[in-house]
Amino acid sequence: MHDRNRQSMTDAEEVIRRNSGDARAYYVRGLSYLNIGQPERAIPDFDNAIRLNPYDSNAYFYRSTAYRDLEQYEQALADIEAAILLRPDDAKGYLERGIAHEGRKQYEQAVADYTEAIRRNPSYAEAYFNRGLVHCTFKRGEWALADFDAAIRLKPYYVDAYRARGNIHVQQQHYDRAIADFTKAIRAHPNGMAAYQDRGIAYSHIKDYARAIIDFTEAIRLAPSFAEAYHSRSYAYYHLGKHEQSIADLTEAVRLKPEDAMLYCDRGIIYRDFAQYERAIIDFTEAIRLAPDLAYAYQNRGYVHSRLGAYEQAIADYDTVIRLNPDNEAVQKSLDIARRAMRKG
Repeated sequence: MHDRNRQSMTDAEEVIRRNSGDARAYYVRGLSYLNIGQPERAIPDFDNAIRLNPYDSNAYFYRSTAYRDLEQYEQALADIEAAILLRPDDAKGYLERGIAHEGRKQYEQAVADYTEAIRRNPSYAEAYFNRGLVHCTFKRGEWALADFDAAIRLKPYYVDAYRARGNIHVQQQHYDRAIADFTKAIRAHPNGMAAYQDRGIAYSHIKDYARAIIDFTEAIRLAPSFAEAYHSRSYAYYHLGKHEQSIADLTEAVRLKPEDAMLYCDRGIIYRDFAQYERAIIDFTEAIRLAPDLAYAYQNRGYVHSRLGAYEQAIADYDTVIRLNPDNEAVQKSLDIARRAMRKG
């Protein structure tokens, strides 16, 4: 694909060298830049294409896509509006405008555009899929399922739609259905690590940790830098009593994502459970440094301080948890116990 785009780029450059007024050549080169992931270089070429041919709807359309890729949604919306004015019956324009609205968190406008795209092209699987994702954002599970069903019916090997539908089933605790959808996604794209990760999580929900580990391991084989798979596999190992493997996976996840506070917190819990309290405190403290409002880390560090008899530090941590989460009754009880212990001590 890159070779074809680079050849198109070379051909377009030769045309531009011979005739700098050729709008089509600028458009082709801009599209080639966009296809190889260089939207910032595509935009000046689309600018020239539009300057030379202000009625080229495709140039507006793809310049909109380039701006969207750069998260410049105002410019993206302006361009896709122009494309729609020039080609009002093209469903793709409404899909693209919906995506730009999503980028601006204008979700109801996005739904309206996806619905218009479907009205103009009832076989537009991507429009159903995108509308389903917005329904997911607002916890409209049944509406989302209906849209993902439609997308899959129209496009039977739609991997992202199977994954999205599977994740709705997980939220609804229909784990067998979720596993079936993730399995279909894997069959459609056997080298995609995300569906293995999804299915592993579903297996974990039904406590089938052995199968979960197989899926997480395959996700890691396909994407060795996928920290989330190490994190998920550590959870499965922990529940099988394989604590050394669990710590090893969390340590690798920390190496890959050193700014993820929850990784330190989860590793600290394993250290806590095996009375490795100093290591646990180090991890909980690092989690707090990365996420100062992470009540879970303060709660666990407070527990470890209590176990070590460091009640003053425990009370300080529990007080922070109560400040962050005033309705935490369990921590209030722990706080009362630590205060009584400090008075006795």
